[in-house]
Amino acid sequence: APVSESADPCCVQPLGLADRLSSKRSTAFSRTQPLLSSLDESQVRAVLLGIDGMECHACVNTVQEALAAVEGVTSVSVDLAANSAEVFGLPVMSYAELVNAVRATGKDARLL
Repeated sequence: APVSESADPCCVQPLGLADRLSSKRSTAFSRTQPLLSSLDESQVRAVLLGIDGMECHACVNTVQEALAAVEGVTSVSVDLAANSAEVFGLPVMSYAELVNAVRATGKDARLL
């Protein structure tokens, strides 16, 4: 049976790229990461997002970069297998901005 191709341009990968990636889980840290050492744990918020539409590691990277760019985000962990992202950030981090950042990539997001 023919295999349908994804219409999502981020899912076009060079042959063998997926084999070179060691994990389905990827982590990124934004430029605010050094601030974490000076913060009390009670000041850092954690948000778990469900993400629909990720099909490959390029999708993971796109979502990860979009979330890391949101004001107040200190770290992001995106899990392709679980279709989720865990985001840590400062109190200024907005739930709506996180969801909108993912939606701007062509994927859908919701708070879990």
